[in-house]
Amino acid sequence: MSNKNINFVAFVGGYDGVSDLSSVERYNNQTQQWQLVSSMKTPRSMAGVTVLNSHLFAVGGCNGQSLESVEVYNPETNVWTIDAPMKVPRSGVGMAVIDGLLYAVGGCNGMEYLNSVEVFHPQKKRWTSSTSMKTNRRRFGCCC
Repeated sequence: MSNKNINFVAFVGGYDGVSDLSSVERYNNQTQQWQLVSSMKTPRSMAGVTVLNSHLFAVGGCNGQSLESVEVYNPETNVWTIDAPMKVPRSGVGMAVIDGLLYAVGGCNGMEYLNSVEVFHPQKKRWTSSTSMKTNRRRFGCCC
């Protein structure tokens, strides 16, 4: 499974100072303009966002409470779909893709910062637990 690039930069959800957002904006490099694309089904701020198999994943986040839900954007069809939820609600979750698997790292479940890690297996459409970090944390950068 490859992790092809989506050929644009996107802002997914967020908070406008009043409410959590479901809107998604993308920057088109060719036209050098921002444009709205299809909105997510669930408003969410502090979601983890990454690309897996040419699709944009919005994982967890917050809309008054921490979320375990996952939405997937297909840039070819401009459609968001719901995927398997995580085991634990997480806002401020770190996201990374390694060897075709999606990692949700840390975050906050609404009561405490987390050190736990979940792994999404796209072919099985399920999340499993992985080795926890040594330190609880949320709203941090994650890369591989």
